[in-house]
Formats: sequence, C-alpha cells, structure tokens
Amino acid sequence: MGIPRRKSLKENLRVVSVYDTAIDWSLTPRVDYVMSRDIKLVKTLPGQALDVFELRNLPTLLVSELRTRESPKREELFFLWSVTSCTGNLLSWDGHGEDRKVSIHSLDNIPTRIITEIGSVADQFASLTQAEKKAYKLPLGLPAIPTPPQSTAASDAAPSK
Repeated sequence: MGIPRRKSLKENLRVVSVYDTAIDWSLTPRVDYVMSRDIKLVKTLPGQALDVFELRNLPTLLVSELRTRESPKREELFFLWSVTSCTGNLLSWDGHGEDRKVSIHSLDNIPTRIITEIGSVADQFASLTQAEKKAYKLPLGLPAIPTPPQSTAASDAAPSK
C-alpha cells in the first residue's frame, strides 16, 4: 500500500529535540521553542550541528489507528510514520522517495526520550488545521517541557521507571 502522498512540502514540520546536545540553552528561549517548535529560535553551540527532524502530515485514518495504541508504543509509531528526514546520521531508512520511512532498526541509535518527544510532537501536529500547520504552531496542550540535558545529569544516572 505504501505511505499516502503528502499534498505539499508546506505541510511538513521541521523540529529539533530539546535533548539535542548541540542546543545552546543560554541563548535559546526554551519555553518559546517548545510551544512554537520554530527552529529559528534554536541557537547552537559553536562547532555543533543540530539533528533536525522533518515530520510529514499523516492521513486522518492512520492517525486514528495510531492513537488507539498505548504509550510509549504510540509515540514510537508516530515517530516511525511521521519522520521523513533527519540531518546527521541518526536514522536509516526502508523504501525510497516519498514511500520511505524510518527503519525500525534505527531506533536503537536514538535515545528513547527523543523518540517519545518527537513522536508526541508528531501526534500534536496531526491535530492541527492546515492553516496552523503552515504557520508551524502547536497547541498549548503539550506535555511538560523537558529539562535540557545539561541539567539532568543526576536524573540520567537514575534507573528509569
């Protein structure tokens, strides 16, 4: 069957994970970025490059099916179906052209919290109107804002629940 074709590139959303270690949090307005996902707000550390994920617009029927799943599988599936490209070498792909999607094997190379975050953004993105998608705005009902990695060293060492 393949992945349904998108209508135009304007429907896609480009995002950076708040966990990207290349973000300079002293210059990036965290709350503004998380609420808008406007990558123009993200400033990078000198000599670093961001991993920018591009998310496709998913068909309503697929979104409805994905939303029947429990977390964290739901976010993983949204990640797999939504991501059309990523700068850097984090991901490998199955298929070609517009039918390609993220290889499930690439998920081993990405921290779970990034998959969950980007998958959650893709889920939120799927709920927006076409006008909202073109303006790259997300609704205010996003999950809690993750703390940047620089301030989570102690929590990363603790076992996850």
